[in-house]
Amino acid sequence: DLVLDGGPCEVGIESTIVALTGGNPVILRPGGISPAALEAVMGQKVTLPGIPRTVRVPGMLASHYAPATPLLLVGAAQLADVAASLAAKGKRAAVMALSGYRSAMGQTVAMPPEPSAYGYDLYAVIRMLDSGRHDAILVETPPQTEAWLAVNDRLQRASGVIKEE
Repeated sequence: DLVLDGGPCEVGIESTIVALTGGNPVILRPGGISPAALEAVMGQKVTLPGIPRTVRVPGMLASHYAPATPLLLVGAAQLADVAASLAAKGKRAAVMALSGYRSAMGQTVAMPPEPSAYGYDLYAVIRMLDSGRHDAILVETPPQTEAWLAVNDRLQRASGVIKEE
């Protein structure tokens, strides 16, 4: 019968979940703590197995973070072409951009270029764009580096496209 509101989350995305049941620690869900930071504290290699097939943890379903509006991950070089293609079909696309791209055909949100700030804004921006009258949300694919691991994981799940290993 009590709800506590602690205000906005300081990280924005969910926590890192690590399994310590085998030889080396295994990241089950990437979050605010990077593999390098875990390795520095634990003194051993931390592995990223892809999608766990036998261990179930929150947020690991392929479409767990998916908005109702289709979300498409698009490289910076393809944003204009994909947006134009959708517009030619009479579709309205919103864009979450990192590169400074601005759409003349729909709403554009400039996302922060730093992974933790991006993660902080991620869900609020997706919810905002999902509540608009868009036929698609185009997301400029962030860098594929360790610093962006958790953000890329959430975006892949929001798009419903998960890379299985």
